Amino acid sequence: MIRDRDEERLARNFAASLKCIGVEANPRLFDEVQYQRRRQRFEYDMMTGQWLPAAVPGQEQLNRWSTESLIRKNSFNLAGAASPAIDAAIANLLASRTGEDSIWAARALDRILLSGFYFVPLQHANAIWCAHTAALRHPEHTPLFPMFPFGFTLESWWTQGAQPR
Repeated sequence: MIRDRDEERLARNFAASLKCIGVEANPRLFDEVQYQRRRQRFEYDMMTGQWLPAAVPGQEQLNRWSTESLIRKNSFNLAGAASPAIDAAIANLLASRTGEDSIWAARALDRILLSGFYFVPLQHANAIWCAHTAALRHPEHTPLFPMFPFGFTLESWWTQGAQPR
């Protein structure tokens, strides 16, 4: 299920790769309204998508992976994950009280999700490019903000001659 020509290009390329191993895939283009209705009702076999990571995984994992999220319209459990192991890992993550416990709980959830093969990576960019005027400056190292855990944050940029906030 795809919603625009850019996704169609990726989906057709992926379908051609699948054909090499004997799997037939037929990408279908839907207008935005049809696409959203089908997504909300989980009426698709496969779709393209992305999840932006959180600096510290937490409550959002319930809406992305829990068994309960499958019965809610508009949840982000787009892969249809439903497993007592996933539910238990999310519960452990949410119950963790120390940084070390959170890291171990997040790693456990990550391993469970990886073992489920819920996603097929289609592309990856290991850098974010940004064209800007030479008058703009930014910190040498990107500050970590919970709502912008990767890339750059324009909020931390300034104009040459002005002082950073």
